[in-house]
Amino acid sequence: QHWFLRLQSSDCSVDEREAFEHWRIAEPIHDVAYRMVEDVWQRGASLGTDPSLEHLLYQARRLPPERSWRQRATPALAMAACLVLAIGVG
Repeated sequence: QHWFLRLQSSDCSVDEREAFEHWRIAEPIHDVAYRMVEDVWQRGASLGTDPSLEHLLYQARRLPPERSWRQRATPALAMAACLVLAIGVG
C-alpha cells in the first residue's frame, strides 16, 4: 500500500513511476495485484462520501482512545496498596 500512496503523491518522481511500470508489466500477476489494490483504494475513498456512513464516522471520531492495561489497572492497584497499608498500620 505504501507504494500506491507514493504513486498518488504529487512529488512522485519519473524514475519511481517508471520503476513501478516496469514492475507492473514484468509479470501478469503484478498487474492483477495492482488492479485489485487500485479497486479497493477507489471503493474505500468513496466510503467517506456515503451519507449512510456519516453517523458511524461521527461516532467513531468521538470514541475516547483506548486506555492501556496500566491505566486500567492503576485504580485497583492503588486500592490494594491502601488496603495493605491499612492492615500493616492496624
